[in-house]
Amino acid sequence: MSKAAALATGYFVADVVPAVDGCVALPLVWKDKYARSFDVQTLGNGEIVSIGVRGDGITTSDGIGKGSTFDEVRAQYPEEQRVEAGYSQSGIRVFDPENGGWLGFLFDPTISEIRGDCTGDVRRGHEGV
Repeated sequence: MSKAAALATGYFVADVVPAVDGCVALPLVWKDKYARSFDVQTLGNGEIVSIGVRGDGITTSDGIGKGSTFDEVRAQYPEEQRVEAGYSQSGIRVFDPENGGWLGFLFDPTISEIRGDCTGDVRRGHEGV
């Protein structure tokens, strides 16, 4: 999604100067009422490449969201492979071959530490650009 299209949704503000001196302005940030539930990552031109969900009550159409267990995610997406996510975490990445988008589910344990029933968190949903 382009910066202009994102701004037109009314959910974002543009060119926000961070509180830390010396950091560059952020092309897009969520308006305050959404900032605790979502994060956004952009390219330098403001194009959205990733939206993260970290708020309660936000789920996929299958009911998977923050607090869903590994077993619940696995039941909805049995064919998807687990991947190492770094920072001692693992994930399940669901890819949509029709639009190139993906949805990732992040878990605190590494792949080798997952024993089922680990709490998950919908973290990134690619816009399919």
